Amino acid sequence: MKNMIAYYMVPVQLPFLLRELGTETASLAGLALAVATLVGAVVSSQYARLKARLSHPAVFALGFTVMGLGFALVAAATSYGFVIAAMAVVGVGMGAALPNYSVWVVGRAPLAVRGRVIGGVITAFFLGQFLSPLVAQPLVDRFSIAGAYGMAAVALLVLAAGFIVAVVLRRRPSPEGPAP
Repeated sequence: MKNMIAYYMVPVQLPFLLRELGTETASLAGLALAVATLVGAVVSSQYARLKARLSHPAVFALGFTVMGLGFALVAAATSYGFVIAAMAVVGVGMGAALPNYSVWVVGRAPLAVRGRVIGGVITAFFLGQFLSPLVAQPLVDRFSIAGAYGMAAVALLVLAAGFIVAVVLRRRPSPEGPAP
């Protein structure tokens, strides 16, 4: 849900950031949003290839790292072109992470409860969408839109670090050695 809170900052806060940067045309704001969505769709279409090389935690580590970097780029943006590039980076991260939720959860859930578990994942997505403006707006009010994106970047990178640690610990050999 945390990454969905961050992700939904894009459609809610990005038009206001663009206005601060001097881009007031609604169609240009829409194009910036579309870039993230289109790139996310392209990356999601390649999920099976990505998953063939990486574990579920590693896909999350990659997705959240890239998303965090994209949000950091948004926070540092000084022009419309910079924002477009940042949205492409955000799209790459989301395109990797979003399908990973469903695939990982479905793969781990027993068949008897799979529907409820998938419903829980979708509920978390919608709760993230609902909570995003409630979480982001106080940050915007206190620090600025760019500052809120910067904080979201840090949160995403901390989330990524947790998955990186999980990946590293998973690869570490047991101190007792292999089981007989």
